[in-house]
Amino acid sequence: MSNQKLLDEIRNLPVEEQREILEVLSRNVGQNPASTPQASETQFEQMLLEKGIIEEIPPAINDEEEGFEPVVVQGKPLSETIIEERR
Repeated sequence: MSNQKLLDEIRNLPVEEQREILEVLSRNVGQNPASTPQASETQFEQMLLEKGIIEEIPPAINDEEEGFEPVVVQGKPLSETIIEERR
């Protein structure tokens, strides 16, 4: 169900039921920091650690590692091979 359809259904409910939905949503806001757009990666990892989903927070990956050199592969690019095989 799309968000718009859901909102339309809620608007069609009696006022008391709309208030009940509002109360439930109000209570649940902020209880799950991983679902909020402001949650950083660190907060998300901390939440996973606290819930026991992970045992430790992995060390950060440095995208600009010194000395990194891509592997040179001879022949045509892999992307071309994939496109050809899909045809």
